[in-house]
Amino acid sequence: MSDEASVTINGKQLSSAQAMTLRVAVMNFFSEMTGDPHVLGDDEHGVTMTRLYKEHCAEIIALMAR
Repeated sequence: MSDEASVTINGKQLSSAQAMTLRVAVMNFFSEMTGDPHVLGDDEHGVTMTRLYKEHCAEIIALMAR
C-alpha cells in the first residue's frame, strides 16, 4: 500500500512515483510562492497571482496529505 495520494488525471490513475513527483513539484512551487510575495511581480496582478497560487497549492497539499 502506498503512502502517496491517489491522483487521477483525465481518467488515468497515477503511479505512486508519479503522485510523489506531483506532490514534490506542488510543494516546491508553494515554497517559491511563500518565499517572496513579489515573486511574480510587485504590481497588483503579480501579488494577486502569487497569493492565489499559494492558496491553491496549500489546498492541493492538504488534499494529498489526507
